[in-house]
Amino acid sequence: MNNKLKILTVLKIYIFLSLCFVGCSTQKDSAANRMYHQINTKYNGLFYAEQYLKEGVRKVEKSHEDNYKETLYINKYSSMEGAKAAQSSFDKAIEKSTLAIQKHSMDIDGEEKNKLIDQNYMIIGQANFYKKDYSLALKTFNYIVRKSKNEELRTDALIWTTRCHYALQNKEVLRKNIRILKEEYFLNKAQESTLYEIEGEVAISEGYYLEAKQHLIKSLKNINSKSKKTRINYILGQLSLLLNEPQAA
Repeated sequence: MNNKLKILTVLKIYIFLSLCFVGCSTQKDSAANRMYHQINTKYNGLFYAEQYLKEGVRKVEKSHEDNYKETLYINKYSSMEGAKAAQSSFDKAIEKSTLAIQKHSMDIDGEEKNKLIDQNYMIIGQANFYKKDYSLALKTFNYIVRKSKNEELRTDALIWTTRCHYALQNKEVLRKNIRILKEEYFLNKAQESTLYEIEGEVAISEGYYLEAKQHLIKSLKNINSKSKKTRINYILGQLSLLLNEPQAA
């Protein structure tokens, strides 16, 4: 029994050392290498980056102040002051994701073999978006759209670029992105709902309140968040008043 335990212990040590050895290389495409770098990406970078991003978003949403004299914004993106108050959390999210990419990216012959790396790029883009650094956010999201093999992630990235162009009031590119998403991409229910939100925001900003209502009603179908549903229903009430529909309001 003791001999068997010794053999198992030696075997475990050998496997561990082997993983550590192959883990030193990011240019060798093997199952062991991919596993090593994906595990380290997930637990040493991605997990903490996600937590810091969520922390920053909570701060931004908490600092957001609604003006009930005007139609509410669908999402609480806060003011520049609010973005600055949450900057340290977003900077930490970017730092953790950047380190994970530097240490564990397996870009071999132009193809990323570590399937978790693109999620780190997504966090970097989102963190810059909430910091209101739309230029850097766009560069990151566009990189994901060009390079990622993950179709769902590419769609998410294009949706985020559309949000950036809305914030920058790049109306021509904004409309082009919406058209491309509808005609050339497969959207899951959550992505479809987000796109309807964006279209609703655009319609409100341009004074097309009936069109905005139609988009927001469609977006409600696939929203799970109770607070988000409540907010959109409140906006629908505001739009009904603007359309002189007190009964609907």
